[in-house]
Amino acid sequence: MNCTQVELYSTVKTSGPELYILGNAKRELMNRICERTNFLEQYERAIQERLNRDDSEEAVEHMMPPGMAGEDPDSESRVYRQKEQLREWLLQQQTEQAVEKERQRMEKLADDQFRVHIDNVALGLENAEMEKRKKNAVEMNEFNQAMAEERQRYERELKDDPREIRPSQVGVPGIFHSYDRRPRPESSQQMKKFWNLQVEEKMMTKLEGIREKQQYARWCSNAARTALILQRQQERQKKELRQELDHNNSTTAEYDRRNRPDIKRGRIDDSFFAKFNTCSR
Repeated sequence: MNCTQVELYSTVKTSGPELYILGNAKRELMNRICERTNFLEQYERAIQERLNRDDSEEAVEHMMPPGMAGEDPDSESRVYRQKEQLREWLLQQQTEQAVEKERQRMEKLADDQFRVHIDNVALGLENAEMEKRKKNAVEMNEFNQAMAEERQRYERELKDDPREIRPSQVGVPGIFHSYDRRPRPESSQQMKKFWNLQVEEKMMTKLEGIREKQQYARWCSNAARTALILQRQQERQKKELRQELDHNNSTTAEYDRRNRPDIKRGRIDDSFFAKFNTCSR
């Protein structure tokens, strides 16, 4: 009996004022029965399928992520994080390389400045030595000129004094009374002593120059040896630092190569696949 028949039956049976209340109650009851019948006809199949569904299948559907079987729903976020980590690592490597280049440039600049300083010191010492030699030469020339003038003056005095005569002007005794005399013994001894002193002074000057040259040569040798030792020490330190840096770079590169993420596929290892097809799932 459908809803139309129920309404018609209720109209026929409930005619009359005495049965008005009873007819309304019966009509409401019939309407509820009709609504329930229509609801069951519309939703009974879906409800029955849902009630008959296996609970294990529903649990599996709820536990499995949406999409294809084995697909990781967080792959995009993980790939993004891996890209960010790789970008930070590359920036760190670039920063370290820039710092290392700057350190090498500063070391090279310090070496160049030290070399220029050593060259300037050596040049200053050489110029001082040349100036000293020039000064000594000028003093020696002035001394020689003074000695020559003194000798000329002494010769003039001998020539002007008739009592003293040079040995080359001594003649036969008794012929030239004005030249018949020998130089006084005191004059000869003084001249010999004077010339001996001059020779000794020249020798002392020459020995002093030789000693100064030797001292300058020793100083230059010591300075060159010190500069060479410092340069070798710096080269050895640079070599050790370079070897240590190369070792650290190779170790870091090997570690990064082993742990480098796969940007295209994501970092999926055996532990990811071990989650599936287990007794607990």
